[in-house]
Amino acid sequence: WVAVDSALVISTLVQVGMTTLLSSTILLPLSYRFGYEKAKVGFYFIVGALAALMGFSVAANEDGIVRNLLPQSISSAGAGWVIAVAALTLYALSWRLSVAWYGKAEQ
Repeated sequence: WVAVDSALVISTLVQVGMTTLLSSTILLPLSYRFGYEKAKVGFYFIVGALAALMGFSVAANEDGIVRNLLPQSISSAGAGWVIAVAALTLYALSWRLSVAWYGKAEQ
């Protein structure tokens, strides 16, 4: 048995949570605007484009795009908080947009 680093477990759980939140952020307003089937196709296209972008950035250099976007002076814990706040803000905006589109669909 190998001891598991608790920081790695917490980091992985936060990443899974943020990924889940991001997928809801994209899929929810698209579903209300275009219907579930079209939203699902659009969501898969967006996920594929993001995966391709990540693959190209890793192939281009070892640091990737994310390291180049973040300031070098920020710690990984600080970056985690920035990403968490950004994801929650995007989710709140997505929710607000979904409610607005749903209200228009009801009329």
